[in-house]
Formats: sequence, structure tokens, C-alpha cells
Amino acid sequence: MRRKIILFLILFFLFLVLAQADEYYKFVKITCTKEVGFLEIQATGMHNIRDFVWGESLTKLNLKALETLRKKYGLYLGSYLMGKITNNCKLFGKMVKTEIVYDRPKERGQCSANPSAILNLWVDDVELIKNVTFHEDCWNVPSVYKISLEFINGEPFLDVFLREGSKESFRWGIIWGANLKNKEPITMEFIIKNILKEQ
Repeated sequence: MRRKIILFLILFFLFLVLAQADEYYKFVKITCTKEVGFLEIQATGMHNIRDFVWGESLTKLNLKALETLRKKYGLYLGSYLMGKITNNCKLFGKMVKTEIVYDRPKERGQCSANPSAILNLWVDDVELIKNVTFHEDCWNVPSVYKISLEFINGEPFLDVFLREGSKESFRWGIIWGANLKNKEPITMEFIIKNILKEQ
């Protein structure tokens, strides 16, 4: 009987060690290339970097390491714990402000621990992109995963790349000369109608 208990404990602890699931950490890569007037915002992520993200304590974020990623590589941790992700980028005399806010993870439900975000973008205080779903990689709903912005003859030129949740179907579309004059921002509804419906 004693051997069975010892064998059970050994197998149980071995199972615990082997059963650790992959942990996926969402990141946003923001590339601001002022010299050529180019901004790119891309959803990305990395697996199994818990020690780097949390440090030795595993209870507080390793802010110093995360700040190094931001400064050196333009990588921002995509988590509600970081608050809003904000970035200012001056392109050909125009100030472009990006704001990304991730939802809080929830305890229950499919995909609840893997929330998406909302993306907003302004050009000189005029909202160009408003409340666009960003970095959704679980539900089969359209979501922006990359945006490139350039100014051609003073007009914004957007490349928008979409992903439909866990389905590996990527879409791409161009929004040329988004109208900054009448101040109508690009919304998710606009993107679905003008990119997804056309393809």
C-alpha cells in the first residue's frame, strides 16, 4: 500500500511538471520611422516568457525589462495591467497619436483569458481610427492585426490587415485619403464594409 502511495505521488508531481501549458503573451510592435514618414502598428506575441515578464517575484510585472523592450524594439506588452498603450509619432509635420486599450481577462468562458483590444488613432487631434477591434485571435470575428500609415501628398494612406479570429484567413485592404476634413473616423463597421465585403 505504501509503495502505491509513493508511486501515486511521484506520478502526480511528474504530471504537474509536464502539464504546464504554453503561456502566450500578447505584444504590440509600434514602428515609427520619422525619416521616411511611416508608422506601423502590429499585433504579435511570444510564448513562455513568464520569467521575463514577471521577473523573480512572479507577482509584479518586471517593468524594467518591459521598458527595455519598448525603448529598444518598440514592443509593448498587450495587457490591461499596463494600462493604455500610447505612442506619439511625428510624420512629415503631422502628430500621429496611437492609443490601444486591452480588455480585462475574465475567469469564465471560451477565450475569456485572451481578451482583444480597442485601437484609436489621431492625426493632429482629428480622430482617424475609432474603436477598432484589435488583436483578437480567438473568436471568429474580424479584427485588425496590422496597420501601416503613410502620408502621400499630405493625405493619409492606410494599409489595413485583418484576421478573422482563430481562422487563419487574413485579409488586406487599402484606405486611401481617409477624409480628415469632414472628421469622419474609420470604424470597424467601415473596415468590414469596405475591405471584407469586397473580397
